[in-house]
Amino acid sequence: MKKYFRLVLMALVSIAFIGCDMFNKKTDYNLSDLQGKWCKDGVHEYRVFSTDPALRSGYLWGWEWNEDEDVHESDLVPQGDGWFMYRLDNDELLEIHQTDYGWAEIPQEYVITVLTSKKMTYYKKGYSSEKQSFTKQPKEPNE
Repeated sequence: MKKYFRLVLMALVSIAFIGCDMFNKKTDYNLSDLQGKWCKDGVHEYRVFSTDPALRSGYLWGWEWNEDEDVHESDLVPQGDGWFMYRLDNDELLEIHQTDYGWAEIPQEYVITVLTSKKMTYYKKGYSSEKQSFTKQPKEPNE
């Protein structure tokens, strides 16, 4: 009877570990799907994820602006306010935001829940109830 009990206990523990591992798996998204110009759904807030290498190894440049706040892409100073270095690691998006005159770098971590060639949804790490959704914008003829 003790052997049977131990066998059942070991099987249950194994199932528990396997089940936990299934829920902790991260999705490996394609960097090429992320790269491009995105518009936040419902507002004129834009984010661009470029293919240009950033100052830090393994990072690329991106930038953002919000036209509802009367800020336009042409207002941004390269590698200043509105610019960030980014890295995609599985379902985690790490951004290091820049400031004019380089006096500070502000890291931001996001968890991506959807990333296709046309749609993206993510939330700031620790705030899973505050998801943000974006739609990829078509390439302009001069790109």
